[in-house]
Amino acid sequence: MKTIMTSLALTISMVFVSQSNAQESFISISPWQTKQQARQQEKDLLDKMVNMPSGSDIHVLDGYHLQSICSFHVPQESHYRNIKALLKFNRACLVEWESFIKNMPDDADALGSINVPALLRFLQKNRKDIAQDIELLIIGSPFYSDFADPSYSMHEGRFPSDGHIVASRAQSPFGADKAGEFPGIHVHWALTPHSGFLHAQHRYFVERFWNLYMRFHGAYLDSYFEDESIAITRFFERKRGVLSDLKIEASSKMEMIQLVPPQTRTFILEREITAQAISDEEFKNAENVEVGISWDCSSCDLDLYAWPASDAEILFFGNAKTKEGVHWKDFRNSPQIINAFETVSFTQSIDLSKLRLAIQVYSGEAPKGIDGEIRITAHGKTYAKAYHFDALEGRPLANAEVLINGLATGGTAEKTLQLISPNSILYLGENK
Repeated sequence: MKTIMTSLALTISMVFVSQSNAQESFISISPWQTKQQARQQEKDLLDKMVNMPSGSDIHVLDGYHLQSICSFHVPQESHYRNIKALLKFNRACLVEWESFIKNMPDDADALGSINVPALLRFLQKNRKDIAQDIELLIIGSPFYSDFADPSYSMHEGRFPSDGHIVASRAQSPFGADKAGEFPGIHVHWALTPHSGFLHAQHRYFVERFWNLYMRFHGAYLDSYFEDESIAITRFFERKRGVLSDLKIEASSKMEMIQLVPPQTRTFILEREITAQAISDEEFKNAENVEVGISWDCSSCDLDLYAWPASDAEILFFGNAKTKEGVHWKDFRNSPQIINAFETVSFTQSIDLSKLRLAIQVYSGEAPKGIDGEIRITAHGKTYAKAYHFDALEGRPLANAEVLINGLATGGTAEKTLQLISPNSILYLGENK
């Protein structure tokens, strides 16, 4: 049978000429799921769609590629209250829906992916009546994916900092040219089963991000449930959510925060400190190396930089994963986004004599200075050293060359930046 793919722009334009008392809604589903899962979604949705009021239109979209799948219409005539008659009337939609499911690719890395920012922008761009609200049901993963630019992927415990929300579109896919660009879009999000959260903390920060994202851009996250049936029911009943008291934290820093995964051992900042010196062999071929920093200024944002060798990449918030290791954030003692404790874990052995470390005060005011602690773990032994910044006001480094040159030469005049030798930590101030 010939497949008819109507353009999404035409589909959307049709919505706004419908009768004003009709339910006008969009359903966004992901092309990245199993066919069995997709068919169950179709069945669950049709069970609700056949009971919509007369005159209702509902438009089913591919939420990743931003393409129309089909439109389901409930005519005004009373005999279409018969389910068989209604399904026959919408036969073309059902055929297109089945065709979409049959052509689904298999890609486990993007399971359930929806391009939410692009989807909202498209709906807003094509809406005809700004005074009329839009109902949107998203069935998919809460983790943003973009094959063209994987650096913004939210998989594997990553989520965007608040700086992405207030950034421009040119700076971030989560940014906007102005606040409130999606007014009156009511979002109900049914998370795909087994979404892949690392732990409860991960779940909290992803939901927090999307709540703040929707609110800043003028939309409403009215439903956000891992139980698809609850979100679907709330969508069809047009339930409204309760606005939370969450606030965007005042930082322009854009980073994809890498959360510490579930750990089977004690967090580095909670481990017992050893007084035993590390051996020469352990120093040159250090295994299981971790570095962590903590500080006492609750309004300050400090960053940890680790450069394992001159021919390696620097690990920091802007380059959170390299072949040598991973830069993490830990919120167990600091629930705020801007001052979560930072750690670096190396996934291969390194020569500690070549390791260069730096701490930089990115933002925040500290009229009394900042006191903190830096720790290194190697071969199961943990060492610690206190550090201090005099009274200052944090600021981003104007030039990355300052940091790189400082790490390479072991010196810098930048007041917000301190270079720390691993020797001073591992050997209690004595040089190797």
